[in-house]
Amino acid sequence: MDIYLVKTDANGNVQWSKAYGTSLNEYAFGHCLQATTDGGYIITGQGGSGQSSSGIFLLKIDASGNIRWAKNYDGIYGHSVKQTSDRGFAVVGNSSSGVELIKTDSLGAVQWSKAYGGNQGFFLDFASDGGYVLGGQTVSFGAGFKDGFMIKTDSAGNSGCATSNPGVAATVAPFIAANAATLVSQGPQTIAYSLLYQRGTTITNLCTTVGIDPVIKNNPRLSIYPNPSDNRVTIQSATELGLVTVYNTLAQIVYSRTVNDFQQQIDVSGFSPGIYILLSQGERILFVKE
Repeated sequence: MDIYLVKTDANGNVQWSKAYGTSLNEYAFGHCLQATTDGGYIITGQGGSGQSSSGIFLLKIDASGNIRWAKNYDGIYGHSVKQTSDRGFAVVGNSSSGVELIKTDSLGAVQWSKAYGGNQGFFLDFASDGGYVLGGQTVSFGAGFKDGFMIKTDSAGNSGCATSNPGVAATVAPFIAANAATLVSQGPQTIAYSLLYQRGTTITNLCTTVGIDPVIKNNPRLSIYPNPSDNRVTIQSATELGLVTVYNTLAQIVYSRTVNDFQQQIDVSGFSPGIYILLSQGERILFVKE
């Protein structure tokens, strides 16, 4: 099974048609096509040889449908692709790790890859802050069998929630192009599709966040020292500390204890280096683990 592409004019008249495949008995499906800044196109989808249909690919063609380059990537399929401002590409699909986002350069070499759990990634768009918005479905989260799943990332693909680095590798995809016969016909028959999506459902935030003031001044009621520290820190309060909770920058709790005193020492030697937020009696303070 090959990928089939037809180019028409504004009136639907065929200008050229191509089939893309290999000399093997492969299963290849084109899922998304986008125009590129050089006048050509980028295609993503799934393809494999033998009886396997797994594998993400990118296929770069020129304005006449001729292949410029083709790459295979670890994964199951690619469903949406966009050309980025640096003339590289971002493709979203899915892998064994869940929804997968791959960023490549202009020739398809992998620059980074991220996975976010969930199940399948269907669409990709750019956010106004330079990051990405991904959408798809999940059977891992939510209340239903297949729930909508949206992810917001920064420009490097970090979402701050359940993000992993699958380490995707790129290989040359052995696609070849052939001129495909195209039969153009016209008929009165139309098909009406039933409703696919309906507004009205519940929204679940999979990861919570901890608010941090843009500028945190010295807290007169709560102090922590030494800061930075690589071993132990001492927290001190004007009142009884009560429940003391420490979060990392992914909003994950790394320490929690009730303290019936005005002072407490915390062993941070096992914490990863970075910034942490400590909360006590409604007060918060930042400290750094070296």
